[in-house]
Amino acid sequence: MAETQAQDLAVKRTAVKLLSTACDGLLAEDEPFPAALTAALRSPNDPLFIYNYGVAEQEFRRLPRETSDTLLSRCQSRIAETQGDILAEFRGMSAAKRAAKWIQQQKKTKAESKKRITAVEWS
Repeated sequence: MAETQAQDLAVKRTAVKLLSTACDGLLAEDEPFPAALTAALRSPNDPLFIYNYGVAEQEFRRLPRETSDTLLSRCQSRIAETQGDILAEFRGMSAAKRAAKWIQQQKKTKAESKKRITAVEWS
C-alpha cells in the first residue's frame, strides 16, 4: 500500500472514531449511521473497513441537515481538545504500516539469501 493510501486510511479511521463518539447521545446506536460507524470500527481488515466506511458515508448523507451540522460541530470540538492525540494516532498508524512493510521485506530478503545455489544456476 502506498504511503498516501496509508495516510488516507489513517485519516478515515480517525474520522470514524470521532464521528462515532459524536453520535453518543445524539443518535441511537441502532440507527443506520451509528451502526455503519460501528461496523467500520470493528472491521478486521482494510478492504472491509473501506467498504463499511463507504456505507457510513452514504448514511451520513441521509441524515437531516441539523443532525449532520451538530455531529460536525461535536467533531470539531473534539479535534480542538485533543489535536495532539489525534496527530500522534495518525503518525502511529502510518508508522505501523511502514514497519509491517519493512518486516515483510526483511523476511523476503532472508528467504532469498537462504536460497540454495545449484550447479544449474552457476552455468
